[in-house]
Amino acid sequence: METGIVNGTDFANRLIAHIDWIKTHICVNSDGVTLNGDYFIAKERIDTPAKLLGWIHHLSQKTWFTSMYTHILISKVCNEYGFEYACYLA
Repeated sequence: METGIVNGTDFANRLIAHIDWIKTHICVNSDGVTLNGDYFIAKERIDTPAKLLGWIHHLSQKTWFTSMYTHILISKVCNEYGFEYACYLA
């Protein structure tokens, strides 16, 4: 892993690359949700807002499940399964 001081542009580029990587590692379709290519959640286990919240609670204990991962998962699941949600941007 690279260490040292990075400028704002380098940081922004790394952040964008990280977000793009997460987006490609969360697949939501009519069968369910696949995370990281091998962590599968069948649709009937995540097909309501309450179930999604339960999964977020469970996944939040994983070291790889970052806040950005949470954000993207919520957006993708809600959009695919038609859940309404409010998105508050500062």
